[in-house]
Amino acid sequence: MVWDVVEALQRVHGRAESAVQAWQVAHRHEIERRREQERHRGLLRTVVRAWREEADVGGVPAQNGWRYSVASSCPVPAGWARG
Repeated sequence: MVWDVVEALQRVHGRAESAVQAWQVAHRHEIERRREQERHRGLLRTVVRAWREEADVGGVPAQNGWRYSVASSCPVPAGWARG
């Protein structure tokens, strides 16, 4: 009896696996598009985080009265308006 149940479960598992593979082949374009989105999501998070830090803090203060601006990628005088 137990072996019959195990055999039935293996058969069901095999059919489900075949169905998933067939679906993946049929929807290959969409699957690849989603994977590509996931790859770029990390880069977007980094850019947004840097932008938010720059907007919140306004750059990193330096010892000589200059600050480093992430947005402009160069040091600017601390008194200059950001633009």
